[in-house]
Amino acid sequence: MATIYGKPSCITYASQMHVVYTQANGSVLDDFYDSDVRKWRQQDLSNRLRGTPAAIGETFALTTEGQRHALFRDERNHVIHVYYVHEKGWRQDDLTDLTGAPEAASDPTALVYDDAMQVFFRDARNQVARLVWTDRGWRYENLSTTLTGIPAAEGRPSVLAYYGQLHLVFRLSGGDLYHLYRDPKDGWRSDWLMSVAKGARPAAGEPFMMATDKQLHVLYRDTRDAISHVYYANGWRAEVLDEKVDDAPGAKGDPCGIVYGDRMRVFFRSKNDDIYQYHFMGDSKWGMTRLNEKVGDSVGAKGDPATLIFANQNHVVYRDARGRLADLYASGDKWHHQVIDDKLFPLPEVGEITLKNEGLFLVSQRFVYFDADGREQTTRPTSNPYAKGKSYTAAPSEYGVPDGAEVWVYAQVSIGRSPLARVPCINRKGSSVTARYTITGTTQDNDIEFDGVDAQQLAAAGDES
Repeated sequence: MATIYGKPSCITYASQMHVVYTQANGSVLDDFYDSDVRKWRQQDLSNRLRGTPAAIGETFALTTEGQRHALFRDERNHVIHVYYVHEKGWRQDDLTDLTGAPEAASDPTALVYDDAMQVFFRDARNQVARLVWTDRGWRYENLSTTLTGIPAAEGRPSVLAYYGQLHLVFRLSGGDLYHLYRDPKDGWRSDWLMSVAKGARPAAGEPFMMATDKQLHVLYRDTRDAISHVYYANGWRAEVLDEKVDDAPGAKGDPCGIVYGDRMRVFFRSKNDDIYQYHFMGDSKWGMTRLNEKVGDSVGAKGDPATLIFANQNHVVYRDARGRLADLYASGDKWHHQVIDDKLFPLPEVGEITLKNEGLFLVSQRFVYFDADGREQTTRPTSNPYAKGKSYTAAPSEYGVPDGAEVWVYAQVSIGRSPLARVPCINRKGSSVTARYTITGTTQDNDIEFDGVDAQQLAAAGDES
């Protein structure tokens, strides 16, 4: 079981839900659920590329078209960018070195705005840094000098794209919140939120921004350990959500929020170490649900939650009191609970792989793996093309796949679509265990199914050890 540091970051990519987080030893892990095979798996992103530095602080994940990204600080306070490019493999950039940006004093956060990936953090001088991807590469901008009089920042900025505008909110010394925003026509502007939102309480934690229809929201734990809410609806307004419900438990961590089922929902870790939900009911009314109690979970939380929508479900992911990655998820208003650590599918360690052809075509077997530099490699064919009803078995080690590497079966279909198995194996040279796969379908509509490993061989391998 991984030892999770801080708060996870959740994204969706194709048919997968990814939960990315920093491990206490500095590794960046990605636990993901693939709905096509209905399995949870884990990958160590720090091992995808040779020379990836250890992470400190929290890792932030996001997606762009055909790519997955993880951003974190290393021990030199450089911003490191590890990312996957579809059908090409893994890449890594030191964004601090590439841009000449100052060292980071906060963990990075990012979004896509104006068709470009943008990364933000507080630097060592307590100024707000912006890194922007352009056609010429990465570029650094000091946002604290974009306008005059921008005060020194504390903590980590929160960012959001809303109605064509780029918004940043960050905490100041003493708990005030400051708002920077960029309009494509008018350029950069700013607000001192505690001045424009009358009655707003000072912040004790980091702000979280989200949007609903025609409203911009800033949520945070205030200095009275309540969840405060500052929002823009034809002007800035402020309220304290704890005052909208009965028997509010008080907040221990920072909130997050999402819109699900046409309701704004706010999640946070309470002082009694459970995850709570505040949900908007209309007419300025809010409801409250103690989620761990609702699903019968007595373990509770030790970390702050992150939330997303995947497969029409609202997921709330957090580190529980036993250090495990846990997930509270709702279909409609019915809540469920699972421990992701208990769901992880262990990849079989095999010495050989068999591909059976049950398709209406000729096929030959190849293997796909990542090399030490994160590049996706495909081996030469392990066989001549063979017809329906035939099988072929080969050892990945004999075709250049490194010992201990994840390996996928690639079926080269003669005059047709050539699929890649969704479930990989671990290549273990000399193992007597054989994994079995079957390809079915037609030349243009086919797929590879994982059939498991040979039970007799698996037992024999156990006896040998």
